[in-house]
Amino acid sequence: MHPDRRPNPDRSPEALERSLRALPQPPVPAGLEARLLASIPAAMPVSRRRWVVWMGVAGAVAAACLVAVISWHARNGKSLPEMVIVQPVPLQAPLDAGGITSWREARRAMDGVELPAFAWPLEETSPITVFTSIRPDFLD
Repeated sequence: MHPDRRPNPDRSPEALERSLRALPQPPVPAGLEARLLASIPAAMPVSRRRWVVWMGVAGAVAAACLVAVISWHARNGKSLPEMVIVQPVPLQAPLDAGGITSWREARRAMDGVELPAFAWPLEETSPITVFTSIRPDFLD
């Protein structure tokens, strides 16, 4: 920034646009449009044409292999493998279908029964040793 120029106190986008539009246009090199138009390819690139040709060759080779396998089977008197039709298996009820029903009945029978209180199988004392640096009221 030049020392004699002060920054514009108006920092709005409109002021910035006005100052940018006031700048002179940069010079355009001679023949730029002609060079840009000449750099655009007129036809498909050679590499793309090669890719299309190779895909066609690969398809032709695959078709030739398929014809060779079919004719080889026909010449040896072998038939092509036939499709196996699989019959759908009907769904069956589980063998122990009564188990779920009996479980539901047992739950209904226990709805009115008072269950005994749970007896915890471990001791009530804590296995953690208490350090003397901790006040006892923090442990409650």
